[in-house]
Amino acid sequence: MPGSLKLNKNLKLNLKFHNSSYFNKILQGVLICKMLKYKHILFIIAMSSISFSSHSKEAHGLSFQAAIGVPSVEIENPNGSAAGFDGLSVLGKVLVPIFENNFSMYVSGQFQYDDLKNSINSNQFAEMAHHYGPGLGLKFTYYSLYLSYNYYLMRASHSYVGSIGNQIEYGYNTSQISTGLDYNVGKMLVGIGYTFGSGQISKSEIRASRNAKISNKTVWLNFTFVTGASVASLTRELVVNK
Repeated sequence: MPGSLKLNKNLKLNLKFHNSSYFNKILQGVLICKMLKYKHILFIIAMSSISFSSHSKEAHGLSFQAAIGVPSVEIENPNGSAAGFDGLSVLGKVLVPIFENNFSMYVSGQFQYDDLKNSINSNQFAEMAHHYGPGLGLKFTYYSLYLSYNYYLMRASHSYVGSIGNQIEYGYNTSQISTGLDYNVGKMLVGIGYTFGSGQISKSEIRASRNAKISNKTVWLNFTFVTGASVASLTRELVVNK
């Protein structure tokens, strides 16, 4: 899976760093990840430990984010079988600040689209899927590091090509937790992130005896365009200009 790392329990480090505090932060991140088994965010935590600054973070204000991702989606069918999908995801998001400082909080509205294909597609069989829908979320940032929770109302369309052609559509809700790093590049932020999400597909949607489970893991490349202004100030400016 993207972002997975194997840790060697017998690994011994005998390196000298000029700044021991940075080394201690990285080491703490490694140990925490190892204990919690969140190895897919090891790199993010290690890198964030050297990104913190003693200077206050500049206010981003109302922001607009565009992201492109590499998803890995699994659907567990009611009969116990599972299907895996990969492909490409795109995301558009509007971030509204609640408060901003070194630690900041934002509310967000977003729309996500996933273009997927079954990982066992062959010349005899192919399954293509499109998942899309709006969502709301909360985002917390500490310097460059961020953590967010998002809830989506998704629609899905699956097309089957082969000896038996078919198409099904259904809706489902999913919760997602994301973590990553955003760095200032001029008047925008460029970052990397990792998302884990899960949800259920109602049995009434797929005409089955019980619900199906769906989970997704996505690695993101984020581009956030900041205005530096609050929603109130932008509204006043629009009114004055009229």
